[in-house]
Amino acid sequence: MADLKPGAFTGSKEAGNPYDGDLGKGIAYDTYEANFSQIVQERDFPRIIGGYRAGARKLVKYSNFSDGNNVLDVGSGTGILTLELLTKRPVWINVTGIEMSEGMLNTAKYKFHQEKGEELLIQVKDERLLEYWKTFRQETQRYSEMVKFVQGDIQTINEIADESIDAAIANQVVHWTDLSRSFSNLSRMLKSGGEFVWNSASHWYNDASYPAKEYSFRFNDFLKYVLEEVGKSVEVKDIYTLPTPKHNLESIKAASAEQGLETEQVATYLLPVDLQLFVQNHVPICVKQLVVDQEIKNLSDDLIARLTREAVAKAINDPKALGDIQHKYDIVPVFKSVKVR
Repeated sequence: MADLKPGAFTGSKEAGNPYDGDLGKGIAYDTYEANFSQIVQERDFPRIIGGYRAGARKLVKYSNFSDGNNVLDVGSGTGILTLELLTKRPVWINVTGIEMSEGMLNTAKYKFHQEKGEELLIQVKDERLLEYWKTFRQETQRYSEMVKFVQGDIQTINEIADESIDAAIANQVVHWTDLSRSFSNLSRMLKSGGEFVWNSASHWYNDASYPAKEYSFRFNDFLKYVLEEVGKSVEVKDIYTLPTPKHNLESIKAASAEQGLETEQVATYLLPVDLQLFVQNHVPICVKQLVVDQEIKNLSDDLIARLTREAVAKAINDPKALGDIQHKYDIVPVFKSVKVR
C-alpha cells in the first residue's frame, strides 16, 4: 500500500504521498483504484480488480449498444468505465467521455494513449500506481481511436449536437448534479428511444428494499461508539442527523418525466464496506459533520482529528462496537432512463 496520510482518499485537501488527496485530480483517484481492490467472481474464478472498475463492470451489463453507435460516457473520470464499455461490448462503438475535472481528463487521455503524460509521471512515486497505468495502457492501446474526451459539465455542455447520441452511461456521477438539468441536457442529446444507464449510492437514493438507515455503512454502530467517546470532550449530534437520501424512485421518475424520459430501477447491488476503509475514509468525515458548532466554538480541525483517532483506537478494542453486521453496505441502485419524446 502507498504511504498515505489519513484522509488522503476522502476528497479533502489533506496531503497524501505523492499526491494531495483531492479526488478531482486523476492521480489521487487512480491511486485509490490501484491500492484498494475488490475480489469479484468471474464465472468459476475470483479476480482482484479496482473498486471503481468493479462498479463499472456491473453497470455495463445493463446497457444495450449496436454496431456503430455513438455512446456518451457521462463523468468519464480517468477512463475506467470507458474501457469497460469498449472491452465488454462485442461491437464497434464510438465513445465520447465528458468530464469536468481537467486532472481526470488529462489522466484519461494518458491512459488511452492520447497524451504522453509527462506532467503526470513526474509526480508519481507510487509503484502500484505506475504498474496500474502500465497494465491499463496495454488494454487501451487498441481502442485509442474510438474514444474522444471532452471537458465539460453534463448539466450545461452544448458541444454535443442534438439527437446525436444513441446511448449514454454514467458510473457514480449523477448524484453530484442537479437531476433536472442533467436529464434535460441528456434528453436533448439522445436520439428518440436512446437509453441512459446510470447508478447512484446510498447517501443520495433511498432504496425501497434497502433503506439507508437500515443498511448503509454510514450508520454503523461503530460510529456511534466513536461519537460517544468524542462527545466526552466536545458536543456532538446524534448519528441519525447525518444527511439522509433526498431521492426515491418516485422523485426520480417525476424528474425524468419532465424532460421526456421514462426511468425504471433495473437492479440494486450491495457492496460490503471494509471496516478499515470505513474507519480511514468515512468515520473522520462523519465525526466532523456531527461536531456541534465547530467554527463558533473555535474547535480546530486538528483537535477534532485527534479526538477521532483516540476514539477509534478505543472503539476498535471493544467487541460490542464491532457487532453491527447490518449497517455495512454501500447500496448501489441501477437505473435505465429512456427518451420517449
